[in-house]
Amino acid sequence: MHRLVQKSEKPPVLLMHGLMDSSVTWLLAGPGKSLGFMLFDQGYDVWMGNFRGNFYSREHAYLPTSSQKFWDFSWDEMGRFDVPAFIDHVLQVTGRDQLLHIGHSMGTTTFYVMASTLPEYNEKVLAHISYSPIGFWSHTNSAFWRSTVPIEKAFYEFYLKSKNGAILMNDEANTLKTFCFLNSGTARTCKMLLHLAAGFNDNLDDPTVFSVYLNHVGSGSSIKTVIHYTQLVKSGRFREFDYYNVKKNKAHYGVSKPRDYNITNISAPVFFFYGANDVIASPIDIYKLYRMLPNPIGIQKIEDPDFNHLDFTMGPTAANLVYKKTIKIMDKYSNSSQALLWRQNRVLRKTPEIAEKLESSPKLPSPTKSSPEAPKKTPLKMTRGLNSRRMRGRKFSFKLT
Repeated sequence: MHRLVQKSEKPPVLLMHGLMDSSVTWLLAGPGKSLGFMLFDQGYDVWMGNFRGNFYSREHAYLPTSSQKFWDFSWDEMGRFDVPAFIDHVLQVTGRDQLLHIGHSMGTTTFYVMASTLPEYNEKVLAHISYSPIGFWSHTNSAFWRSTVPIEKAFYEFYLKSKNGAILMNDEANTLKTFCFLNSGTARTCKMLLHLAAGFNDNLDDPTVFSVYLNHVGSGSSIKTVIHYTQLVKSGRFREFDYYNVKKNKAHYGVSKPRDYNITNISAPVFFFYGANDVIASPIDIYKLYRMLPNPIGIQKIEDPDFNHLDFTMGPTAANLVYKKTIKIMDKYSNSSQALLWRQNRVLRKTPEIAEKLESSPKLPSPTKSSPEAPKKTPLKMTRGLNSRRMRGRKFSFKLT
């Protein structure tokens, strides 16, 4: 873990990155622009975790990284083991009972896994904020991810046999970066791949931004983590990893098919942010998940037509469009009286009489075709953003803990 150390009356906050990313993503834009620095400036004790498999998290008590067993994990294990361990460590070191949690992409998925399979951890989270929430995922418009679905099993077996289940390790990542920086033609190819994966955005036309993206997105993971996501696209369900074999599924789960995660167990307050140009996270899937949550506290679309999946952590406009609102939400739920109120409401929901009344009370209106806010299923659009933006990196330092 990395930490921006600060003694504060405010609760600690845990930031969790997305797939192929690392804790550095929360600091890359520099002071005044990165979420990590902005939270620190607002008096928060900032903790940034690293999921197993990235270049900060490849140690094991006895398994070497050359072992296939080392890489036998997906975001399911991250949610069941890594996130709870991070939370317990932060609370132990700080002497607090609760913290705030923010996740981007896979950082949201792992939170939903933890909160649904280990519901007692909801009590330790004052509020969770999701950037580009990914639970249900069958409506993603990412050309990269959709093209992977038909070959997912072959892709999985290839990396198991050739790389022991690891993907984008140092050699692969360095080869990719070398290719992308080779000349203007290879750079255009890499930019196109990023556009297809995350959404078109003129930010990549800035050489500094392009360099930052390539050097920090691609920190490594397991092929099982990648394939677990493609399985969500194909199944249309938010569920455990499918081993493509009835016997293996029974050995792991006791049943022939992977089990769905119980979303109704996620009782912590949850706020969603999603981007207008994010082809990875579809509004259809986002609203489906949001309506199933027991304690949703808000959902906001970032209306900027250029704002894509990666902009949540590295975009030059994220500070104004996302982080300032995030801090307001955090300040509200850091308040002891507000925290007490939602905890009381959560206890009431467990009472049969109150639960029945809450069930019959007005709910978030379901989006309709006539509603301007209704998410629509639209074909993939390969349109460029309207304006180029520049981002200047600054030096930063943090503490390893």
